[in-house]
Amino acid sequence: MHVTLQAQAMNRCRGITKAGKQCSITSCSKWVDDNGRHIAGPLCKGGDFCALHAKPFCTKSSQVDNFERLVLFILDLETTGVDITKDRIVEIAATREHWDPRMKSECFATTVRVDQNILTTRGLDAFEVHGITAEEIALGPTFEQAWTRFLAWVDDVTNNATETVEADSDDEVSTPMMTQEPIVVLAAHNGVKFDFPLLLCELLRNKLCFQKFEQWYFVDTLHVFKDLNQYNCIKLQCLARETKTDPGHAHRALDDCIALREIMNIFAQRLGIPTNHLLSFFLMSLDLSSSVAELAALM
Repeated sequence: MHVTLQAQAMNRCRGITKAGKQCSITSCSKWVDDNGRHIAGPLCKGGDFCALHAKPFCTKSSQVDNFERLVLFILDLETTGVDITKDRIVEIAATREHWDPRMKSECFATTVRVDQNILTTRGLDAFEVHGITAEEIALGPTFEQAWTRFLAWVDDVTNNATETVEADSDDEVSTPMMTQEPIVVLAAHNGVKFDFPLLLCELLRNKLCFQKFEQWYFVDTLHVFKDLNQYNCIKLQCLARETKTDPGHAHRALDDCIALREIMNIFAQRLGIPTNHLLSFFLMSLDLSSSVAELAALM
């Protein structure tokens, strides 16, 4: 009887391995990862996946009736490491992608203050990549302040967004007009697995409102290049070389945003469509309740 009840209570990960089989980890597994975290932890708390297969950013494909309503922001983060539940954001940046690439794009960038102990224990390896010094980080705002400023910037840009109005004749010039019911889209390279869930983690950790995530749409540009299916390396640096795009200071958030924006423009031009039209095929909306539940189990 005891064995039967234990079997009923055991929760097995629903993740699929690279071999195409269901993950063998159950809530009774005792494995830990390199950070000492219990792999079965999310299963023990009622989650559907172990820590290796957790989906902290649960999405579904979405469509819009008019891609010109999209107000596209390309986002990038620099962090103390790659563990979304333990590491911290040290820099947030974004740039606007206009319907007309000739227009000057608005930009946002700020470092984010992080506890010195976290920088010392988790951020040393990351510093070798992004080069943001502890002194520069210490001068930044708190995450709450940085996020509030970011939201205000997004609202300001969105409220002043314009779209193309086609001319009635060949003699007239197409003109911009205010976008009707603009739709905010955040795009990031590897965003679904890293940037977007890490932002949610920071919001949860700082007890901040995350309802904006239900109002926005998201695009992971890794999915775009994978779908094009003609590039062996889809890392940002490889794509920059392939398109002869200036990468700027690689691994500084704003430079990476600008490089990704230029790369996306080049690929869209090759296809003969506007960038926002290209990315509209890859729109995702967020299942916020499922994502928060997964993150809460992981954290």
